[in-house]
Amino acid sequence: MVDTAFFTVKSGRGGDGSASFRREKYAPKGGPNGGDGGFGGSVYIVADEHKNTLRDYAGKTLFAAQDGDQGHKQERSGNKGEDLELVVPLGTVVWEVTDQEAFRQRDRSALRLLGEVLEPQQKMLVARGGLGGRGNVHFKSSTNRTPLEYEIGGAAQEKILFLEMKLLADVGFVGLPNAGKSTLLSVLTDARPKIADYPFTTIEPHLGVMSLGDSDEATRYVLADVPGLIEAASAGKGLGHQFLRHIERCRLLVYVISPNEETAYAADRSPQEVSDQLLQQWKTLRSELSTYNPELLRRPVVIVINKQDVLSAEEQKSVMQAVQAATTETPEVNGHVLLTSAITQEGIEKLKNTLHEVLMKHQTLSTAVDTAEDSIPVYTPEDELGKPTLARKVVTNWNKI
Repeated sequence: MVDTAFFTVKSGRGGDGSASFRREKYAPKGGPNGGDGGFGGSVYIVADEHKNTLRDYAGKTLFAAQDGDQGHKQERSGNKGEDLELVVPLGTVVWEVTDQEAFRQRDRSALRLLGEVLEPQQKMLVARGGLGGRGNVHFKSSTNRTPLEYEIGGAAQEKILFLEMKLLADVGFVGLPNAGKSTLLSVLTDARPKIADYPFTTIEPHLGVMSLGDSDEATRYVLADVPGLIEAASAGKGLGHQFLRHIERCRLLVYVISPNEETAYAADRSPQEVSDQLLQQWKTLRSELSTYNPELLRRPVVIVINKQDVLSAEEQKSVMQAVQAATTETPEVNGHVLLTSAITQEGIEKLKNTLHEVLMKHQTLSTAVDTAEDSIPVYTPEDELGKPTLARKVVTNWNKI
């Protein structure tokens, strides 16, 4: 999955105004008739619900809109330059790179947030086209009958952009490698992610749609599975850190914990050892999400103790009691701790109903993850470029004017 892109955008330059004069048979000095230059094309970011990757922009360095045409004689204006629309998936965040060297060192302070597109066909201006220059007809006056003044079209705007796609999903699965997230996604939805009995099988996010009720009037939710997290993922270790951004848009987080291979096949294990191991997974996941973005800890949570089929009845009881006790002081869990087995389908129906119940209570995100200003201007005062500048035509033979 290509979920980031880095390239330059350039708007169109405004067309120059014309400094022409009428030269007709019976009006050799008929006065100015220079037309205006056309406006330069602008560059827009446009959201498309049918897109799910930024692959179109991979490996490309420049996207430019069309320049405006020069003005013509007989007061004819030049054509406007065509705008350029860059189509991106919903949930794409647009940043301007203010310091390339710092950005290459992964310094986020080198980025200035321009905005984000969250609605279908939402359009955001990122580079404004230059204004067309006025022709000399605008400078005619009683004291200036043969104006040589005209305007040079406004300059183009050029920006270096960094696009960051964040999946828009209702539910996000988080867990350590081999916790069974992909298998759960496959039984809850029609998604068919790669599943195998080794860690890091999932190397990119997967989406699936969970349907509840009759097919005609079914309630549908989008579920997202990201690669497994490991300790210190928020600091860049493992694969999961590359995709943590994708759970920022999820209304509900599902923590999937399960006995690791060593515990599952240990002959002399005790219920206490199993409980301790699963609680440690829960703490590790919370720690990584908190380090990445503390706001994520405020999301509603469902804890799924997966691979129920490898636990004895005594171990299941011990684990449930331990996790419920450990999360009593965690209000976002709200007692939603479930045992499931994706292999035997135990607890799957209850999990579906629980997800539906929690999502119905939280129709929207209660707190925005991005702590930027409520109203983000696309342009600041220093960006006010693209204005025409006054010029004067150089005349070498006045008899031709």
